[in-house]
Amino acid sequence: MTTGERMKARRKELGIPVQVIADALGVSVATVYRYEKGEIEKLPSSVLPTLAAVLHTTREYLMGWSEDKVSDSNNHELRSDPLIAFYGEVKDKLDDDDKADLMAFMRVKAQLKEQGKKK
Repeated sequence: MTTGERMKARRKELGIPVQVIADALGVSVATVYRYEKGEIEKLPSSVLPTLAAVLHTTREYLMGWSEDKVSDSNNHELRSDPLIAFYGEVKDKLDDDDKADLMAFMRVKAQLKEQGKKK
């Protein structure tokens, strides 16, 4: 399985809209589809940490170096994170637009926090 195929399979497994991945990576939806289809074979190394985080997996899994989708330490961290637990409860009740709105809100909130730290 290629990196793009792993990326697509994991995204679909979690029910994450392509727009959410694109927003998180700062690329277009078309670019995400090109990653998934293998039209862009080598993902920039700068993209991997963010992509792995959004897909709740490891860089090693995405690159095909490991078959473990989530490392033991990541799995424990994800299970204990109340935000992740809440998302697990409501994800099936949200449509793609709701998920994109939620991601946009979280991104703005994080940016405001960062700006506050710089002052």
